[in-house]
Amino acid sequence: MMSKLLSLVACSLLTHPMELSAETGALYDRVQLNWDTMRIKFYGEARKSDSVQEAERMAVKEGISYIVEAIPAIRLATLEGGLVSKRSSADIAKKVSTKTYSQKTTYFSDGRVRVDLESSLPNALAPEGVDFAKDEPDEEMGHATGLQISLKAPMDPQIMFEVQDEDGDSLYRLKDVAKSEFSKNFMGRFFQSVDRSKIKYFIGAKPLKINGKLKGDRVIVVSSDAWESLLKDNYGILERAKVAVVSR
Repeated sequence: MMSKLLSLVACSLLTHPMELSAETGALYDRVQLNWDTMRIKFYGEARKSDSVQEAERMAVKEGISYIVEAIPAIRLATLEGGLVSKRSSADIAKKVSTKTYSQKTTYFSDGRVRVDLESSLPNALAPEGVDFAKDEPDEEMGHATGLQISLKAPMDPQIMFEVQDEDGDSLYRLKDVAKSEFSKNFMGRFFQSVDRSKIKYFIGAKPLKINGKLKGDRVIVVSSDAWESLLKDNYGILERAKVAVVSR
């Protein structure tokens, strides 16, 4: 029933797109960007009405309207200037609201109804004007299931980052990732070391492991010898962005 409500609401917004608010920054506090599951989570609220179905429908509609207004501010705060341009409300609604899913409905004693929603983080934050060397990966994965880069210092999640050697030469950057895989994982996912089950779920049971040091906000420095030894015959890992950046 809820999936049907979501479809009806999304179609309504696409047919009658909302005007974007100039104060979208104030909406950011209701949104959670989950970089290990690559989901964007938010919620909508409404007051109880004559029927449960109508209350849920109104909460879903409010939540989707909320995220449509919030996304421009989130994109501006997350993407570099050259990777984001002004998008129409209809375009944002099409990319996010049509693929929004309901997770939970909560009824409060004060009459509020809240529906927890989520959508695709890559759809919401996909950078514009990015060139890729290839559309699909062609290297084999090899014997390993992924790559774990461990950091002692925390690193903020990044859509694009770079791995360099001690001399500043690039070892892993955007051009190493296939376009199809970037649309799922960006250049990799970010975890805290306590999330062991989530890390294993993403990079598998037999990952390669290497230690790195953070340089600035977006550069990780590793040993060139260790990198070359690990990645030999395993460059398919990079093309598929099966890279987990784990902060302690």
